[in-house]
Amino acid sequence: MSLSREESEECFCGTLTKDYDWGRFGSRLGDNSIEIYRIKQKVNTISTVPLLSTNMESVIKKNNKKSLPMILVSLLIIIAISAVFIYFKNDYNDLKIINDLKIINDLKIINDLSYFSDFKVNGEKVYIYCKITIINSSLIDKTFRLNAILKDHVKIGLLKSDDLKGYNEDLSSDIFTIVKKKYKTFSIVFVGEFAGAYEKHDRNLPEILITTIK
Repeated sequence: MSLSREESEECFCGTLTKDYDWGRFGSRLGDNSIEIYRIKQKVNTISTVPLLSTNMESVIKKNNKKSLPMILVSLLIIIAISAVFIYFKNDYNDLKIINDLKIINDLKIINDLSYFSDFKVNGEKVYIYCKITIINSSLIDKTFRLNAILKDHVKIGLLKSDDLKGYNEDLSSDIFTIVKKKYKTFSIVFVGEFAGAYEKHDRNLPEILITTIK
């Protein structure tokens, strides 16, 4: 069979034909039996694979972009719920202490969580260091001052006066604040006048007076 494009022909066995009017080859056995069409079909199939793959990647990327904000929102909700739980758990613990101690006054020292730490003499001053835990059972924040009463230490000659004013650790303030329905541990320095005898006969927490300012 010739390859001329100007005429229609049929092979000697009648299986393959060349159709001038349609501009193509034909076969009684179907197009798959013609090598040129099988090659073309393979090429078309291969060329569609990257296109499908590209489309799938595009869909996946779009889905990922949509799901990322949802993941972030979910994480923020979990964090918020955890914070609320911790807040109310702390409130519950503070209120439980209030109930266990059967507190009547607004401010009260929790003796089990308070203690004498150390003392020193520097020049004409005596410094007595204590950790004092105070609970505020009222419904409002409280501001107050602290004083320590050490009558025995006047008798032994350590102090000139038994009433010592309390300050914070750096001695910059004698005013303390605690929020409502909470307890807090303060580092307190009580300051008094040195009487000359460098001795303290016990490590007991002194009697503490709380003076509410507001």
